[in-house]
Amino acid sequence: MTGRSRTPGPATVVLAAVVGQGVGNSVVGNSVTPRLSVCVVFIAFALAAIVGCITRACGQSSTGRASRRDVFLINVYSAGAFGLFYVSTTMALPTAMTVVETSMAPVVLGLMALSRTRTGRRRHSALAAYVIAVGSAMVVAVVADSHRGDAILGCTMAAIAGGCALGVLTTTTRMTRHGATTAYVNSVRFHGCWATAAALLVARPGGVPTDLHAGVALVLTSALCVTVPIVALQYGIARAPIHVSAGLISALPAVVLATDAGFGAADILATGPVAAATVASVLATRAQLRTRREEPGRPRVDDSAGSR
Repeated sequence: MTGRSRTPGPATVVLAAVVGQGVGNSVVGNSVTPRLSVCVVFIAFALAAIVGCITRACGQSSTGRASRRDVFLINVYSAGAFGLFYVSTTMALPTAMTVVETSMAPVVLGLMALSRTRTGRRRHSALAAYVIAVGSAMVVAVVADSHRGDAILGCTMAAIAGGCALGVLTTTTRMTRHGATTAYVNSVRFHGCWATAAALLVARPGGVPTDLHAGVALVLTSALCVTVPIVALQYGIARAPIHVSAGLISALPAVVLATDAGFGAADILATGPVAAATVASVLATRAQLRTRREEPGRPRVDDSAGSR
C-alpha cells in the first residue's frame, strides 16, 4: 500500500483526547456545582463502561483477554487516578493539582530513564522542566491556601493519582501487547470508577439532581465532557508509546487554563507551573518522537504520526 494513511495516528488521537478532556474538565468545573461532581463521575464512567461493553459485544469473538491481575490493577489504577485527583482539587488549588497529577508520570519515567546509559539532552531538559512544574505547583498550592495541612494532603493525593495514571498507561500497554483489544480494555477498565462514585453517592445523599431537566443536562454534560474524551484517550494510549502518551497528557493543564480564561475564571497563580508543564510536554514529546525515528528499520512516516 502506498501513500500516507488517512487514519489518525495514536499520538494524534491522544492529543485530540487531551484537548477534549481539558475543555471538558473546565466546562464541568465552571458549570456543575460541587454537590453534583460525584454524580458526574458516576454517570461519565458508567457510560464509558457501557460503551466499552457494547463495542466489545459487537466486535469479533476472537477478542484477546487479559489476566485477572491486570483487570484488577487497571480498575484500581483508574479509580485511584480519577478519585484521588478529584478529591485533591477540593483540598487545594485545582489547576495546580492538575499540574501535579499529569506531570508525575513523566517525572517517574524520566527518573527511571536516568539509570540507562543512553538518555539524551532533550530528555534531561524535559525531566528538569517537569520537576520544576511539580515543585512550583506544590509551593503555589500550599502558599495560596490558609489551611496548609489540607493543601499538603491535596498535593500528596494528586501525586499518588499521577502514579496511578502511570499505572493505567503501563497496564493498558501490557494488556494490548497480550492481545486484548481497545474494546476489551474499555469494557473492563471503568467499573472501579463508577462503583467508587456510586458508593460515595450512597454514603453522601443529596448528590443527585431531583429535577428531570437538570438530570438530562447533567447526563449530556457528563457524556460529552468526560466520557467521549476518556474513551478516545483509552484508544490512543493503547497504541501510542507510553512516553509519548505521558508527555501529551501533561499538556492538559494548559488546555484547562486556556478554557478557564474563556469563562473568566483562570487561575493566575498557577500560570507558572502550567507554563513549565507545557514546555516539558513539548520537550518530552519531541525527544521521544525523535528517538523513535532514529530506531533502525522504523519508517519515518509512521513515527511522525505516532503509530505503533
